[in-house]
Amino acid sequence: MQTLTARWDGFTFHHRNGAEFELLAREIFEEGEYGFDCDRPDPVILDCGSHIGLSVAWFKRRYPASRITAFEPDPGNFRLLQTNVAINRWSGVTLLNLAVSSRKGTAPLFGEFGVAAPMASAHSLCRDWGSQRSDQSIMVNTIPLADYITGPIDYLKLDIEGMETEVVPSIEPQLHLVGALGLEFHGTGPRASADEEELTELLRASGFRVSLVRKTRSIFPPEIGDWVDRVQPWVSVIKATRTGTLGASTAGK
Repeated sequence: MQTLTARWDGFTFHHRNGAEFELLAREIFEEGEYGFDCDRPDPVILDCGSHIGLSVAWFKRRYPASRITAFEPDPGNFRLLQTNVAINRWSGVTLLNLAVSSRKGTAPLFGEFGVAAPMASAHSLCRDWGSQRSDQSIMVNTIPLADYITGPIDYLKLDIEGMETEVVPSIEPQLHLVGALGLEFHGTGPRASADEEELTELLRASGFRVSLVRKTRSIFPPEIGDWVDRVQPWVSVIKATRTGTLGASTAGK
């Protein structure tokens, strides 16, 4: 596996695609996509869809003592995630080569495999989202996210490329344990708007204050224009917070 090395915000990262790395680094570090407030120095964080660890770096920059469980199903990404955690000497990080789902088992992960510089952040259990550049797939292990919400969670991050409409309803009974949540919504076709509304209403019904920013289709490069025309992608950033003080010490009370 050919790898490149980059520095960002004082951290060192191994990665496989320079354009993808810069795009994600700017979203996470400069736009603050996963920013949240917490009243404790060691928040408990579930990072679902960790890719190569840029989100882990963001959390460790803000909360060095944070306790993070990072899920990444893609084997290539997972190896880079392991490397980046090790070379930056982040402690308190548990790495799991698993895809969060509503059930335990195996499932095909669709994406661009076997190339030197894949756009691997778009790999997905949802065929529509994983087929942006290739119809390839590999089998990966899945785990119910609910199994990991057995106590208070300060922040739940979900960047799981279309699986959020399955995963979030599956953890509805545990959402009272979550202090804040940040996710990228990935919809397709004519149902996208309704799916987005159902998801935000579920979060509001669970006691969250919800904000939403939609992204335009201009975020997709011209070379995947045929895919854009076919699946009609719809992307938004959803942030859910609770009124009052946030943190595992208060979540669920």
